[in-house]
Amino acid sequence: MTDDTNSDGERRPSAGESEALLTQRLAERLAERVAALEGENQGLREQVAAMLGSTSWRVTRPVRGVAQALRRRPAGAGRRGQTAPHTPLARPAPTHGQYTIAPGEAPSDPRSVWTLETGLFDASAYRAAAGLGAVSDLAAAEHYVIEGERRGIPPNGFFDPAVYAELHREVVGADIGLLIHYARYGRAEGRIASFDADADIRPGRRPFDPSLPTALLVCHEASRTGAPILGWNLARELNRGRNLVVALVNPGGDLGSIFYDEASAVVGPFRKGQLTWFYMARFGRELARRFPIDFAVANSIECQPVLIGLAAAGLPTVTLVHEYPTGPESRARMQSGIMLSQQVVFDARSQHEAALACWPGITPRNTHVFHQGASEVPADPKAPAPSPAALAAKRDAVFRAVRGDGTKPVVLGLGTVSMRKGPDLFVSCAAAAARRLGPGAMRFVWIGHTPAKPPEGDFPNWLADQVKRSGLGSDLVFLDAVDDLAGAYAAADAAMISSRLDPFPNVAMDAAAAGVPPVCFAEANGFADWLAADPRTAALSVPYLDADAAGAILAGLARDPERRRALGEALRERSARDFPMERYVARLMPLVAEAERIAAQEREDVALLLADDTFRADLWQNPHESFTRDEAVRLHVRKAASGQEANQYCRRPALGFVPQTYADHHPALDAAPYPNPLAHWIRAGKPAGPWSHPVLVAGEGEAAGRGASLRAALHLHLHYPELADDMLSALAANAARLDLFVSTTSDDKAAALRERFAGWDRGTVAVESCPNRGRDVGPMLTLFAERLRGYDVVGHLHGKRSLALTEVGLSLDLGVRWQAFLLGHLLGGAFPMADLILDRFAADERLGLAFPEDPNLTGWSLDREIASDLARRMDPAMAVPHSIDFPIGTMFWARPAALKPLFDLRLGWDDYPAEPVPIDGTMLHAIERLLPVVATHAGFGLTTTHVPGLTR
Repeated sequence: MTDDTNSDGERRPSAGESEALLTQRLAERLAERVAALEGENQGLREQVAAMLGSTSWRVTRPVRGVAQALRRRPAGAGRRGQTAPHTPLARPAPTHGQYTIAPGEAPSDPRSVWTLETGLFDASAYRAAAGLGAVSDLAAAEHYVIEGERRGIPPNGFFDPAVYAELHREVVGADIGLLIHYARYGRAEGRIASFDADADIRPGRRPFDPSLPTALLVCHEASRTGAPILGWNLARELNRGRNLVVALVNPGGDLGSIFYDEASAVVGPFRKGQLTWFYMARFGRELARRFPIDFAVANSIECQPVLIGLAAAGLPTVTLVHEYPTGPESRARMQSGIMLSQQVVFDARSQHEAALACWPGITPRNTHVFHQGASEVPADPKAPAPSPAALAAKRDAVFRAVRGDGTKPVVLGLGTVSMRKGPDLFVSCAAAAARRLGPGAMRFVWIGHTPAKPPEGDFPNWLADQVKRSGLGSDLVFLDAVDDLAGAYAAADAAMISSRLDPFPNVAMDAAAAGVPPVCFAEANGFADWLAADPRTAALSVPYLDADAAGAILAGLARDPERRRALGEALRERSARDFPMERYVARLMPLVAEAERIAAQEREDVALLLADDTFRADLWQNPHESFTRDEAVRLHVRKAASGQEANQYCRRPALGFVPQTYADHHPALDAAPYPNPLAHWIRAGKPAGPWSHPVLVAGEGEAAGRGASLRAALHLHLHYPELADDMLSALAANAARLDLFVSTTSDDKAAALRERFAGWDRGTVAVESCPNRGRDVGPMLTLFAERLRGYDVVGHLHGKRSLALTEVGLSLDLGVRWQAFLLGHLLGGAFPMADLILDRFAADERLGLAFPEDPNLTGWSLDREIASDLARRMDPAMAVPHSIDFPIGTMFWARPAALKPLFDLRLGWDDYPAEPVPIDGTMLHAIERLLPVVATHAGFGLTTTHVPGLTR
């Protein structure tokens, strides 16, 4: 990206030398304070070590133990006539002060005493496990903190340091150690400290037959709501001719027992602390080890934690999505769920479109849209089955409550009283219908439960006020939920499905099957699409949230009994054909077969990449991630097969390779079973092409000074003058002679920069101010263009703060790391990169452009059309490729001859966008991406630089 650090100078009037001076002083004071605190901390450590080794510390140990026990005693405990309150403990109570120390023994590591003081160290058990013999408790603890924890020897029966280290990798290496971390922080945070799959896997009531295939069904919970009820119906279909394992993600609900009836084994529900990436990955591998699972069906995107485990085990998975992405968390779950699944099914077109719109450039190749089947509602397992007479009486009572006096057509609304289900819209539709027919002509009945704690706060109160003001009086009735809606459908003449977001409502299917015409809002659910697909029922789909249009349809139905009858027949006919659960499962099974084929290809690709050293886990994963190489390979292959690495926003899997470009030239990779581009390239013998390029790897050779034969210059654009010291520090790692051209955005800044660069003695220095237009690109192509053309090689860098990152919810620290990455790869730090780059230019006269091997591979984003226009202006024959690899951040070294078409545009200041410049979609971002296109079109080659260990 171009220099997005510069917000409009007019918008930030305080930026300048005073700001730089203040920042410098604050940094100096902070450094002094940190140094002082570090000194104090070291002194305290020495005092603690001396105290722990003192005679007085050992002598007073029993007194401390008594004092600590008293402090922790419950109120009233031990007093005559009073009983301490009983609290069940899942872990042993602490035993502070009750450990042994040998005469004259002193700790060499304070962590040994801290370990004992946690009360979680079972010295006897540890001595036996570690084979220590008859040593003191302190000696055992010392052995644990120095050696045992690293070796994975458990300090008690419930804490496994190897498991804790695997599941919570961000705490590995903490100075205090794993057990102490758990005692001080992890236990309160609910972190898992051991792995026991037996506790979460129980036998179902159906026998397991090894001769049959095995399916896994994942449900997010066992409540009596839409998705779990669908899950129970799926279970009854999937266990025909198969073993069935059911996994329940979250606790709660009264359907758990009926899942046991349908399964050979039931997994879960899980505790919150288990629903982490590394725990679920381990659990998924263990589940696959215990059961020969052929495929999995995940019934809800809320099953995403378990999808992690299924992907880690390489199990072919079809995920059924019944949700819309409505916020940051749900969008993240949706993206992750799509990535982790071989096949994904959405209930509705609008839902599918909303999901894909969350991530620009994502391919929909593993996604499908078709509606679910109609579900049978299970009986309450805790209630006795009603007699036929009792059931008939119950339905009749519901019928009479809905029908009223029987003199008016009835419109039925259904669902929990919540914003999503739209009871307020139901009231608006009812009022619109009543306006057309006059008062008292229709009856409107909503059936649904009002939660004790509504998710929208005061929504029920607002709804009650709306009902009062509607003027519908006794013709608008709200009834509580009932467990059998047959009587309601029998009493209704029409239904209003008023949901704002509801992919394919069960109540709409039930109403249609009963011959009750349901009116739906288009784009709010998939049922409206189903209605619109048949001319006989299309009129029942009305524009999105158009209450007046819905009211008009309802009023028309009330006036026309014959139309209601004809619609009822059409709806019953279509429902009988489209909604059987058997048909839904039959549509799923080809996707299961396709998922199995894709998973088989993934296993082949994973095996190849693990056996070859081309894949670079350190390059592919983000700096904050801690995947093993095996995990990184598997996740890369799954992401690529899902299509989330097909276009943009992915990580680079290998040095000098661009998988998107390789896939562009091998279209078979975009068809199932989606072979991995990197694995395919390796199998083909790593052929050369536009998808690969040489990489200058720091440390693989010394700077030879060949670059001294080149006339070289460096352009630095510094909107923030205080960043000049970073540039000079990076340059100091090199010996190259460079003429410096420094641009900035005011005369005052220019004066300050002249002073900062006054000591540069390896070339000339020109510092000039320019308009605040064009960020760093404008000064290069307009201010200094003619002077830079005269050099053999030119570098281009700028001071980068990336303030715009905060505008899209990202941390400013990302910009700091990005700046360090770019300087380290192009100028110097641990290696003299400018010298090495100039050597490479001197050795290869056809090298035209060098830029960092950025681990992030992005695409054209919003810039392709702008770039195409610019390319045509430079040369009508200049082709803009589908995928690109470019200097992200617009920092590079180049031969001016390679960029001649760009210089020849002779852009003026008015050609550049005015500040504030958006984060993407401008000429500047297009030029950034066009740099390698221009260089290769001019007949020059590319290289990238890689500094091991320096990533972002």
